[in-house]
Amino acid sequence: MKLVVFCLFAVCCSSLASTTERPLRKLLEVMSELQAVRKNLKNNDTMLNIPPQNLTGCCGPSALQCFRANLNVKFGITERAPTKEGKLYRSLKMGLTERSLNFICDSTNAQLNCPHCDEHPKGNVTQFFDSLESLFQKAIATRRSME
Repeated sequence: MKLVVFCLFAVCCSSLASTTERPLRKLLEVMSELQAVRKNLKNNDTMLNIPPQNLTGCCGPSALQCFRANLNVKFGITERAPTKEGKLYRSLKMGLTERSLNFICDSTNAQLNCPHCDEHPKGNVTQFFDSLESLFQKAIATRRSME
């Protein structure tokens, strides 16, 4: 009987430990995908709406939606594409990724104060990827400090 209780306790502890690790692991995975895609698209003259690198409040998920929209509309990247770009797009669309970027938010209503994607200034592809990378670096740093 004691062995069964101990095994159940071990399973519970293991699942709790992995749930705090998963968002960080996903963020690191997306950063890796982002760097691979960045190399392929860096010589593009397309102008994109770019959320600022110094996001405040609960605007991480809103900024993520803007980045996804830009990838889809300006580059034609979809989740069905069997490429590095498609893999990045799928990762950016995952709920875990979006929740992982909600790192300084107390309320879902606070996202209503975030600017719409069309309201962000336009910039080149390098600035676009710098800002997206900065968003993920901030989320990774926040997740690591929470551990």
